[in-house]
Amino acid sequence: MPRTLLAALIALSLTAAPAHAQLGASLGFRSLTDERPTATDRDRRGFEGRLHYARDQWGAFGWQAELIGSQMRAQRDDGLSRYKVSENSLELAALLRGRLVNGALAGAYALGGPVASWRVVCGASGQPSTWCDERDDRGTGYVLGLGYQSPLTPRRDLIFELRYYDGIVAGASSPILSLSLGLVVADR
Repeated sequence: MPRTLLAALIALSLTAAPAHAQLGASLGFRSLTDERPTATDRDRRGFEGRLHYARDQWGAFGWQAELIGSQMRAQRDDGLSRYKVSENSLELAALLRGRLVNGALAGAYALGGPVASWRVVCGASGQPSTWCDERDDRGTGYVLGLGYQSPLTPRRDLIFELRYYDGIVAGASSPILSLSLGLVVADR
């Protein structure tokens, strides 16, 4: 699947339509609460860092490619002791993006698309954990988000995003909410 996503993004970027490119980075906070009664890691918190490249291809619509690194932590209790599990993941996203062009919310946009994710490192503090072995090492999910982009300087914009991830390794069996702040360099 990642090769297909990459080929699609390259094909889109080579189209003849006028395009404005943006290169940026964002840092954010992730959170999930698993409501299943058997869940042993109900509350998980973590961080994400994203590198993204976006192009406006069709007026107010375009696409965005992202490389995301994340870390989620959970408190575990196996009956004998309590310990903290840390899971690091790498994700690749290919998103469609639409922005509002007029009015008071001119910087607002929505985005969504598939995400491929891989667990890179997983470990427990203080002792080995079988928790990491019980989970899948890769997953394919999706992300939906709302954002706001505000000019900071003539070529740099500040972005603020709220996202909903589902089906990715870092979330395992529950959706993740993410709140992030970033900076983009825009080719206007």
